[in-house]
Amino acid sequence: MDNLWHELAHARTIGACISVFVCGVGCGGDVHNDPVSIDSCEIDADWNGADYDVTRSKFAFGSTPVKMSAGRLTRWVGSQGVIATDASGSTLGVMNGGAPESDVEDWSSDTDALSEHVRDYFVSMGVAECQIARTDILGGSSGKAVDLVRAADEIVIAESNAYARFNAHDLTTSEGLYWPTIPARVVAEARVFRAQLADADGLASFKSKLPAEAQGEGLVIIHHTPGASTQAFAAVATYDVIRGRTTLSFSLDAQSVELPQ
Repeated sequence: MDNLWHELAHARTIGACISVFVCGVGCGGDVHNDPVSIDSCEIDADWNGADYDVTRSKFAFGSTPVKMSAGRLTRWVGSQGVIATDASGSTLGVMNGGAPESDVEDWSSDTDALSEHVRDYFVSMGVAECQIARTDILGGSSGKAVDLVRAADEIVIAESNAYARFNAHDLTTSEGLYWPTIPARVVAEARVFRAQLADADGLASFKSKLPAEAQGEGLVIIHHTPGASTQAFAAVATYDVIRGRTTLSFSLDAQSVELPQ
């Protein structure tokens, strides 16, 4: 089951990196496990989201950013880079090519300290600590970034996204945040789904209804509309099975599910 968690988290990270902009760090690398308590989250309430707060931003703008709006995007543009927020709330920060801050070494070589630093940064933006299930280290030519994996009662929320790369000047040279509110109904459905599959008989009964290509190891996941989508927000709990490069998703009654687009 741990291997599937890693694969699903990695797939979620790649998807987040390519929405609106291409991320400024490599989308791969080592995994740093860092489970946290979720006891303070209200299981029967909406799983509250968080919006990017530019007043708390540590992005390496290079100069006082100028706010610009066009279409669905609101941008804060500096001499070295830009923060852009989509109408969905999905926010990304990218540096200009050749920006000096991009070449400054990482804030720390200690991945535990780096993970805590990024965690604190997004908590200051309103991300609830109890929703942070683990941290992944994303390695690339531009340095190491930390990605926060979101969960509701330990059930991964796949498309949610919060990552940042800090340099030694304590500035971010790549970051993103998309942490929408998840309806209580969806969290409740996910918990019921997981409980149904918790024992061997329940799992066997469920899998007997799935097609042959979906008989591999699976996991209950919460999916929601991607950040770059122009569709109305939607969220759903599914049972996911990875088959090669494809993820197969099913409902509680073992029907194939088309994920929010």
